[in-house]
Amino acid sequence: MNIKDALIDRVICHHFSSDVTKCIVNNAEMNLQDENQEILKEFFLKPFVNKKNEFAFSHHVDIRYNVAYQIILSMFQGAEFSQSSVSLFKHLQAISTSPTIKDGDVFIVKVEDILINNTYYEGIGIVKIETKKEFIETTIDPQGELHINIKKGFSANKIDKACLVIFTEHTPKVLIIDNSKDTKFWKDDFLGVIPCNNSYNNSHNIIEVFTDFVVNKLGKENQLPKSEQVHIINRCNEILLNAEEANLTEISKLVFQDKEYEKLFLEYKEEYESKTGNSIADQFEIDKKAINIHKATRCIKLDDTAELHLYKTGSFIERGFDESKNMYYYKLFFSIEK
Repeated sequence: MNIKDALIDRVICHHFSSDVTKCIVNNAEMNLQDENQEILKEFFLKPFVNKKNEFAFSHHVDIRYNVAYQIILSMFQGAEFSQSSVSLFKHLQAISTSPTIKDGDVFIVKVEDILINNTYYEGIGIVKIETKKEFIETTIDPQGELHINIKKGFSANKIDKACLVIFTEHTPKVLIIDNSKDTKFWKDDFLGVIPCNNSYNNSHNIIEVFTDFVVNKLGKENQLPKSEQVHIINRCNEILLNAEEANLTEISKLVFQDKEYEKLFLEYKEEYESKTGNSIADQFEIDKKAINIHKATRCIKLDDTAELHLYKTGSFIERGFDESKNMYYYKLFFSIEK
């Protein structure tokens, strides 16, 4: 996605509060000026540029009953922008029933000329920000005096929840930002989206479920040593990076090399799909860009004194127990110290 030529066409902001009397429904759009376009793009669009996980609108009965989709679609088809934004905001209000949902400002944005694969598309963005950041502003008055004020405002890296809906020639492409723990509220209740069944999402989900299984099931429940966990995760990473297509049954055999672990993994995969709503295909093309192991997963913390980061595993590391000291140890072999 390229936003170099993109234009923020319309912006409106409403204020949400769990106290209904403090909610503000706004009918006045932001007065846009050409010189502010780069700032607005930095704020509303740049956070989505590197987002690869794509979602699609859905509904368990029929897409016609997905409220957010129908409102956003009507905006794309020419419905009055301000009134449509109020409808979206009221929908957000209606499903914001959990006490954990925080107050915040809700921006609704219309965007033109988003470039994807040499084609320009329109988009609708929704951004909810719950935290304001303090900053220092300096101004010069007509007498030439310099004044310093502390104000509160928004920062693009403090976006709590957001989505960008891009209207391609096929189905709308939905990109999501959700930095809260309550992902069900934003993705499921408000937007009603599910992950797209494409190579990137499938590749991302498979590495995630392998990692979750090794860390949570084998590590926490079965007490598998951390070095063995890292070894399995690294083997999974290597297998996926060297394959063009993924066959889940075959890859699980290669990764675990243990029938009991393999059986446990396939059961865990079903639980993962049910819990997260992320369905993993049994066979799919691998997108190498989605194969990314988090650094923390490869880190072995030894009490409060040291950390080992194992990007490769093998015979160069040994784990043991010293009875005289009544402590575990790791022994590392290497050729060159860098």
